[in-house]
Amino acid sequence: MASEPDQNESVDDESLDADIDDREAKRLIKEVLKEDVKKGATKKINSEEDLEYMAGLLSEFLDCYVVLGYDMEGNGIEIYAAFNQQQSDSLRMMVGEAAAKLNV
Repeated sequence: MASEPDQNESVDDESLDADIDDREAKRLIKEVLKEDVKKGATKKINSEEDLEYMAGLLSEFLDCYVVLGYDMEGNGIEIYAAFNQQQSDSLRMMVGEAAAKLNV
């Protein structure tokens, strides 16, 4: 079992990333989003601020992503985060595959 670093030691991001596998990252994202949904039920929604918060949160766990949906007022929401051509191409292919699955 790995020992916890003491307060004087620094921990780099790479070692933290290596400790979190895909399943754990997905579980953490779901947990955080569930908490946000619970909080959202009791607070006034500030769409722009909340979307920026959500995008920042997703960026902590995902290298690139697409979020599609509707806000509580029925407005379409599209958030894309790809920082190079390879990420953009990969997301485009994944979105196409997901759209094909929706057409049942």
